[in-house]
Amino acid sequence: MEVDLGWNEFKSLLGKGLKALRLVGVSDENAEDFAYHMGEFLNRHIDPSNREQRLLKELWDEGTTNERKMLGSMIARLVERDTMERKKTPDGPIKATGDRKKP
Repeated sequence: MEVDLGWNEFKSLLGKGLKALRLVGVSDENAEDFAYHMGEFLNRHIDPSNREQRLLKELWDEGTTNERKMLGSMIARLVERDTMERKKTPDGPIKATGDRKKP
């Protein structure tokens, strides 16, 4: 199956999923586990429809389980950062405060 989402649409969709996980109090570790399983699902069932999706699939295919988990974690951080930077406060953009584990 092919899902034709642009890169920003893809990140927005992932951001909504991560936001939902955060709202129900899912820990970073469980969110990363969810990201890994979602990546496995997408890799098996969704055909890449653009360059970004193709790159992610190729990286996923080449990675070990640990590397795939790391890739899922990095994508989650990227999505959360982008989501936080888009929200504005009277003093400017909200910055991520380090709720996530640092490498």
